[in-house]
Amino acid sequence: MQEIAHIGNWDWNVEDDTFYYSEELCRIMGQNIQPLDNLNSIIKRLVHEKDEKRVCEVIGKALEENTSYMIDYRIRRNSEEVYLSQLVEVLVNEEGDPTKLQGMIRDVTESELVKMELNDLSERLSLVTKSAHI
Repeated sequence: MQEIAHIGNWDWNVEDDTFYYSEELCRIMGQNIQPLDNLNSIIKRLVHEKDEKRVCEVIGKALEENTSYMIDYRIRRNSEEVYLSQLVEVLVNEEGDPTKLQGMIRDVTESELVKMELNDLSERLSLVTKSAHI
């Protein structure tokens, strides 16, 4: 079912820094996740350099405030840029300390590319109408 929707899921145990991920998440990421990877190594290796700082800041804020979050960002998969949308829930223990993050990632590359193309066409149409004084 995850493959059809292009959605993968993951769990990160904050206490022992272990990371679980679904097969579809591996496909989305381009099989670049290794069994012993921790979250920081995955971010460093896969997240687009222009999005890496923002992704780390959002995760840090979620851990500090024990709040769930949604974020859109890009990764590098082989030689292509892939657009992802991620929803994450922070789970806490009885003392209110974060113990686990659970995430769902959706590959939204196709819709992002269509959106960029529509924006480009809209800009070109605007230039044409301005130059034609319409």
